[in-house]
Amino acid sequence: KAGVFLSIGQAGVLIGTLIGPLLAETFFLRLPFIISATGTAILLVWLVLWKSHHKPVLQRQDFNPLTAIKEFWEDKRLRAMAFIGMAMHTRIAVISIFLPLLVLQLGAGYKEVGIIFSLRGALHLLQGFAGRLVDKKGSRNILVLSVIITAALIMITSLAKTYVLLLLILGLESLIGAFWNVSAWTYMSEIGEKKKMEGVVVGSYNSLARIGHF
Repeated sequence: KAGVFLSIGQAGVLIGTLIGPLLAETFFLRLPFIISATGTAILLVWLVLWKSHHKPVLQRQDFNPLTAIKEFWEDKRLRAMAFIGMAMHTRIAVISIFLPLLVLQLGAGYKEVGIIFSLRGALHLLQGFAGRLVDKKGSRNILVLSVIITAALIMITSLAKTYVLLLLILGLESLIGAFWNVSAWTYMSEIGEKKKMEGVVVGSYNSLARIGHF
């Protein structure tokens, strides 16, 4: 289910990147932002009006963000995931910044830059398939293997001497990234479910892993 959910989310990203520029070019630049803001507002209203049978009891410490991170950090498995997540997010920042420069250095153009980014996004639609494999082989096994392969592919990316080779390497890296994404979230959700702290795991991991962008 995690893989299917992530695939649907990625489909939204791809649709947005295709329709957004088309709307901006056909009508006016701010139209995609207006549509996005309107859609978000409608979903927010629906969320507020949605009646849940779950009646949470909030305490004072629930409003302290450090409390959640402390609970997350106490588990050595989650600590390890935080460090791995930082490293994996570092690759996202590096690729976003330096990939266009590398493509241009190889003699390709802006269109080729877009092709690579589109391919990387499209391959993440396979997270549903990745989720099925994670269920069969175990989230921890797929997680470890995907991290090792991703690290190797990132290291050899700078050695690519042609655009086609770069496209193949980063396409494979993105495919492996789909397996990483599903296996990581599945592994952490298993821990969070057992300790009854799923929300703490999701929120704290996102906060800590995104340090890698810096």
